[in-house]
Amino acid sequence: MGYRRIVVAVSEKPEGLYAVEVAARIAAASGARLVIYHAVDVGAIPFPPDSPQFLEALRALRERAWQVLNVAEAIALNMGVRDVAKVKLEGDPVEGLWEVLRREGAPDLIVIGRPRGRLGPLIGSRAVRILRGSSVSVLVAGRRL
Repeated sequence: MGYRRIVVAVSEKPEGLYAVEVAARIAAASGARLVIYHAVDVGAIPFPPDSPQFLEALRALRERAWQVLNVAEAIALNMGVRDVAKVKLEGDPVEGLWEVLRREGAPDLIVIGRPRGRLGPLIGSRAVRILRGSSVSVLVAGRRL
């Protein structure tokens, strides 16, 4: 029995788009629905919430979020995925992922990207939160460094 629903968390970084490629390959091979999720991390905006700079940064992040989701959707469709959904939420990315799971139903698999950086094979704190908090399988997709 193959996968029926896969959720992939995407970012504009190379590891986020690589996670989409991996998830799309699996979804295409199994005929699964692919839910592509992106979070606008409002908490990472370094301006007071009532400032014009905050509002401009939020507007730019929202616009980039849809661009990232559209690129991710194009990747999935080009790889043969037939059922693709895009979800954009604002707030903490991990809490947003749990919200996606509540809305969409429990997937068979969650795919996340492994951050690249000086830590080498280690994964970030968000990935650890997802691994610890998930009741379904999580695939951490990362290219060789």
